[in-house]
Amino acid sequence: MQTSNLDCSNKSKRGSIRLVGFGTDSDDGVSRITRLDKETELHGGSVQTHSAMLERAQEILTEISRRGYQMDSLTYEEYEEVAALVAEMSTCCSEAGSH
Repeated sequence: MQTSNLDCSNKSKRGSIRLVGFGTDSDDGVSRITRLDKETELHGGSVQTHSAMLERAQEILTEISRRGYQMDSLTYEEYEEVAALVAEMSTCCSEAGSH
């Protein structure tokens, strides 16, 4: 999940962060939209891609909750830290499973 279009000039400023995923590989004509909460939604993708986005989003939300954070009051720096950790864990787990 990319965050390159966010204004990161003040990483310590608290504000509402939204987690939005877009999948573009669906060719079955089905419009998949999943809204996990008011700040998290997923759009499109094949069944496999949408499921992967859903799993990753749930991992991010679980880690945010585990740390006692709320999406609507996270700093960009806090979100970036959580997202990087989840991405690292997912990469580590997928590499371990492929051996």
